[in-house]
Amino acid sequence: MNNKRLIEIDVRRCLKALKTHLSWIFMSAILFLAIGIVFALATEEKQDMYKASSSVYCITEGGDYSTTYDSTKLMMTYAEIGKSQTVLERANQIMGNRYESTQDILDLVDIDYDESAVIESALLRVNAVGPDKDEVVEVANAVAEAFVIEMSNITENGDARILDKAKFAEKEVNAQKNILKVVAIFAIGGAVLMCIYLVLREIFSNKLVTVKDGTLYGKINIIGVIPDFNNTDD
Repeated sequence: MNNKRLIEIDVRRCLKALKTHLSWIFMSAILFLAIGIVFALATEEKQDMYKASSSVYCITEGGDYSTTYDSTKLMMTYAEIGKSQTVLERANQIMGNRYESTQDILDLVDIDYDESAVIESALLRVNAVGPDKDEVVEVANAVAEAFVIEMSNITENGDARILDKAKFAEKEVNAQKNILKVVAIFAIGGAVLMCIYLVLREIFSNKLVTVKDGTLYGKINIIGVIPDFNNTDD
């Protein structure tokens, strides 16, 4: 005879277990909240970050398709010129040699490009991201200007021009919001994990709670029941 107890999910018992152990759930949430704080401070930005963008595009004075197309291919091919030592040094000069090293500028700058619907034109974006919103605006504009000058030297014409200068910076990273979000996720996760543990413990418990548990759901006969008058539970 198989005398193994049949696993049954009693929702009332599970809810009662959660209610009885609210302190466990609370302590688990507090523990994971503390872990979340440490994790967030170690991995997330501790200050707000701002992003400013300027754009450069390619044109041809006479509207000649082939010249424009060649210049566009050149600008796309040499998009990394914007991060070259020559461009960064020129940008630093434009800003009055504010930075001791061009690496300081490079750490702020990212350059990408989009091909427009018209194949003979392309748009290059110079993005600067940093904690100072005034600084990133100045850096984005200076690098864009230096890039246009360098492109003009390479192509020997004025095909590369500034389309839009950065006028303001948008908040790219809200440090406080991100940290609070991570901490909240950890705290809620800790509470949920404890709830799951308590429910599973109740479901797989070998404790005899009902008459059905004692008879293994009718598989064995029960002689009698000794009441526990000291048990104050319902």
